[in-house]
Amino acid sequence: MEAMKNCKFAIFPSVSPECASTVAREAMSQRKAIIASSIGGLKEAVVDGETGILVPPGNPGRLSEAISYLLENPEMASKMGEGGHKRLTEKYSVDATIPKIIKVYESLTGN
Repeated sequence: MEAMKNCKFAIFPSVSPECASTVAREAMSQRKAIIASSIGGLKEAVVDGETGILVPPGNPGRLSEAISYLLENPEMASKMGEGGHKRLTEKYSVDATIPKIIKVYESLTGN
């Protein structure tokens, strides 16, 4: 996390689906824009153009373009980082998650 604090943005160029987007949420907690492959849990966590940039997996050209864009537009990287932090709070925080888990358990127990 200390290294993440010092980054301009985070890059996760996965080539196979990941079921959880833990690394994306860690970047969001540090208010970092994210460049990620549009695959698995990453495409669910990252909102293209709002919290980061999604690129096709295995496409180094698009990955390079996204990196160049955020390097040339630090204000957009900052805006995306703030958007990611807001999304983290609204969608993945304990306050957002626990009521959903309780609802699932209640539906399973008939309560």
